[in-house]
Amino acid sequence: MDGINEEKIRPNSTNIKIIGMTISDILGDPVLGGIEIDKDEKGLIELPEMYRLRHIKQNSFLYLVYPGALHTRFEHSLGVFYIASKIFDRVTEDEHYKGIKNKTEWRKRLRIAALLHDIGHGPLAHLYETMLERNGITVEELFKNILMDKKIKPPKNKKIHEALTYYKILTSKYIREYIADVFDKDQENELNKEVERIAHLSIGDSSYETKDTDFCFAYEIIASEFDADRIEYLVRDSYFTGAKYGTLDYERLVNSGFAIRKVGKDKDSMRKLCIDEEKGLTPAESIVVARAQMYPYVYLHSTARAITAMFVRAFDRIYENYKNEEDKKNFIKKTLEMKDYEFIYEMKDKDETGLIQNIMDRKLHKKIKIEGWKYKYVKWQELHPEVREVIENIANRKDKYNILKKCEYKLEEELKNNIGKDIKNEKYGKYPVIIDIPSFPRLEELKAKVKSNNETRSLEDVSKIAWISKDVMRSNWKMFLFVDPSLKEMIGGNSEDAKKLRNKIEEYVKNFFSFEGYGEAATVMREAIKEAEKKMKN
Repeated sequence: MDGINEEKIRPNSTNIKIIGMTISDILGDPVLGGIEIDKDEKGLIELPEMYRLRHIKQNSFLYLVYPGALHTRFEHSLGVFYIASKIFDRVTEDEHYKGIKNKTEWRKRLRIAALLHDIGHGPLAHLYETMLERNGITVEELFKNILMDKKIKPPKNKKIHEALTYYKILTSKYIREYIADVFDKDQENELNKEVERIAHLSIGDSSYETKDTDFCFAYEIIASEFDADRIEYLVRDSYFTGAKYGTLDYERLVNSGFAIRKVGKDKDSMRKLCIDEEKGLTPAESIVVARAQMYPYVYLHSTARAITAMFVRAFDRIYENYKNEEDKKNFIKKTLEMKDYEFIYEMKDKDETGLIQNIMDRKLHKKIKIEGWKYKYVKWQELHPEVREVIENIANRKDKYNILKKCEYKLEEELKNNIGKDIKNEKYGKYPVIIDIPSFPRLEELKAKVKSNNETRSLEDVSKIAWISKDVMRSNWKMFLFVDPSLKEMIGGNSEDAKKLRNKIEEYVKNFFSFEGYGEAATVMREAIKEAEKKMKN
């Protein structure tokens, strides 16, 4: 390319230094721009654990609705790495950190932990985790009966993918060798401590850090109410879905909106992360508003929910078909490390319901949409108060997905019994009707700490906009009734049988869920909860 100075496009790496690192490469990213990495980090992203993330989509099947949503956990991890570094650099500009010798070391740790923070994801990312939880598999169960490594205890109060990230960092020989080389750790004892610290840092488990109180905030950059992970996925999802529902002012938040707050007595005070009210409140609000606006149009899109509900039913059936507990464990152990495409084809080969093949052929279950009929789906405001109460209570449970599964199946059975032989026909498939109850949303961001002068309050207490966003998300929650395409075609007809069936379904939805009815779903759901709790005790 004559006349173009390549130095201006790609600066000489030996001339660029950032807090003790020399840039080896700049990775182009359509969302964040240039992501600078050094030669050691270049080696890290080529490790098998990181390379696998190139084959795990960020939002499982969302690309079937939004064609651009093909982004993976790999790009997301690079983005978290970039944003986490920016936040670290901003808050360590504080006078307190001038002259602290191990600042460079902590920055290096944070960048490694940020890159590795998602390596514990199974195929289809959060959807896989949800399917495990639906079938009663907990972190404790996973470590005890599937991984069966008695030397490593599971971290407390962490999700499955976080616990697996922790486990992989502790057990991967490649990651261990990498850390030994980067931190020049020859002594086994010192290396063990460094690997363990990075494992805890990668999941934001600050309970590990009891000595170096100056850098407790690093754990919160990775995992907290307002962390690099949360900021990154909203920015990236917004870009690749084309969902321009809110202006995410993430750059101002990342570059100047965070601060440090002291927790505890002066001598032993821990330095924690918070939002600076003057510089960070408005951009933080923009993130919360964008999430509230994206929630109904992206994460609760009816077609995406239908695809997810179909795949989940197929997985449930496959898992339940293993009558032997040992076979169930082997099935989970085998699928944990799969890539998306491997897992989907593994499931398709085992799927007797035909649902996965239907997803591939785009023969999707449909929400019922009949002219003049009120219930295409049931919104939060339309729910009977007792049903609302049960759904809210389930959202606060650790086993919420297992409970929701039992509720959905029980309600589907009630619907089939109410309608009778009309839908118990082979041509409507094994799942003629699917009731999909999304987990009720909780805006954890509202608990984030905001600092103004010497006072610290929660974002919910400081910002009316954030508080209103919570109500917006609640009002946009909805549950779905999906039916097999053949059944929908029959329901939509003009025959007397079609009208009769429509009336039966409408009556069911009204009596079971609507505030106009009796809220019978609440009774059914409470029974499902009791059955689940009884099973857990046994």
